[in-house]
Amino acid sequence: MAATCWVKLVSKMKPSIALTFDDGPNGVATRSIVDILKSKNVPAAFFCIGSRIEKDPKTVRYVNDHGFSVANHSWRHSFYLPVQSLSAMRDELHRTSELLQTITGRPPSLFRPPHGFCTPRLVSAAQQERLEIIGWSVDPQDYYTDNAQLIVERIVKQAHDGGIILLHDGLHDGFRAKQLADRKGTIEALPLVIDALREKGYDFVVLDQLPRMSHWTSHLFPTEPKTK
Repeated sequence: MAATCWVKLVSKMKPSIALTFDDGPNGVATRSIVDILKSKNVPAAFFCIGSRIEKDPKTVRYVNDHGFSVANHSWRHSFYLPVQSLSAMRDELHRTSELLQTITGRPPSLFRPPHGFCTPRLVSAAQQERLEIIGWSVDPQDYYTDNAQLIVERIVKQAHDGGIILLHDGLHDGFRAKQLADRKGTIEALPLVIDALREKGYDFVVLDQLPRMSHWTSHLFPTEPKTK
C-alpha cells in the first residue's frame, strides 16, 4: 500500500520585527516613547537597569500599566558583569528581577546583558535566575547620535524578517550619555521608523512571536576572559 503524504500549504505571512528599548527608566523620555508606541498600536520591550528602577519606579509602572513588556538589563549596567563570579552575576540579576516583580506584580522572563557582552558563565547565571537572554540584530547606534533621520535610515537599511531593533530610552554610560540624555533623536525617529517599516510590509510583534535565532544571544564570547 502506497504511503500517504499530507502537505500543509501555508500562505506567506508578512515579515515581522520587534522593537526593544534599553537603559531606562528615563522619566519623560521613556514616557514619551510609551505614548508614541501606544498611539501607533505597536508593542515593545523595555530592558531596565536596576539602579535606575530604584530611583524611578513610577516610570517603570507607567510602562507596565500601558501594556508593554518590562525586562531585566542588570543592576549596574557594568562592562565587567560577564567576568564576575557566578554568585555576583546572580545577585545583580536577582536584585533587578525582584524589584521589577515588586513594581509590576510578576517576575521578568527576559534579560539583555549590558552592552550585549556575554560569557558561558553569564548564560548559566541567567538560566539559574530563569531568564532568557535576548540580543538584537538591528542597531542604528542611537547612543552616538540624535540625528533622527540618520536613525531612521539605519533601521530601514538593516531591517529584516525576524529582526530585533535596539533603541535606547535612556543612556547609562558612554562618552555622549549626558549630551544625549533627553533621547530627542530617538523620540523623533520612532514614529518615522514605524511608518517606514509598515510601508515595507512589516508587522511589529512582541519578542515571543519571533523565532529563536542566533541573534538572540548577540556577542557570546567563545571562551571566558580570565578574572583577576
